[in-house]
Formats: sequence, C-alpha cells, structure tokens
Amino acid sequence: MTARPDSVEIAVAYMSTHIAEPLTTETIAAAAGVSPGEVQRGFRARFGISSMQYLQGLRFEGARAELRSAGDEPLADVIRRWGFVHAGRFAETYFRRYGVHPGTEP
Repeated sequence: MTARPDSVEIAVAYMSTHIAEPLTTETIAAAAGVSPGEVQRGFRARFGISSMQYLQGLRFEGARAELRSAGDEPLADVIRRWGFVHAGRFAETYFRRYGVHPGTEP
C-alpha cells in the first residue's frame, strides 16, 4: 500500500511551514493524517528519498538562498533559522552538497 497522493503534498506543506522546528517522521505523518510508514513510502515513491532527506534538502536550499543574500549576518544566525543546530556539521554537509563553503558564494 502506498500513501495517498495528497498526503505527500500535505506533508511537504507542513514541512515548509514548520521548517526550523525539530520535526520527526511521526510529527510529519500526524500532520498529513497517515502513519509514519505511509509517509516514508509516499516520499520514496514520489521523490526516491525519505521524508527526513527531503526536509534536509528544503532546509539546505533555504539556508543557501539566505546566505547568498545575508550580507554581514552571522552564519550561525542564518542556519539556526533553518533548523540547523551544529554549524560545523552544517558547513561540512554544505561543502559536500555545493562544492563551496557556506557564505563564500556570490
């Protein structure tokens, strides 16, 4: 059984609205009105990744866009707004994803 198509859309909308909160598969599933297993199956079927991987991608893209336009704002302030708590891990993963260090892109 796969998740109802609309449950994935509801889950994505919930993630986007609560992006900086400490979300879990369980809280996302509850918001979408399905079980955690259904959320995982729905995300794997639609995107080929787990709901948590999808959430991390949303957070990185948001943080990256903000960092590109943040000016002199401290990195820690920007990444905290996007739900990241460990700047070192953020920087490592950011470099692996984008090939540059956070805050060094034009």
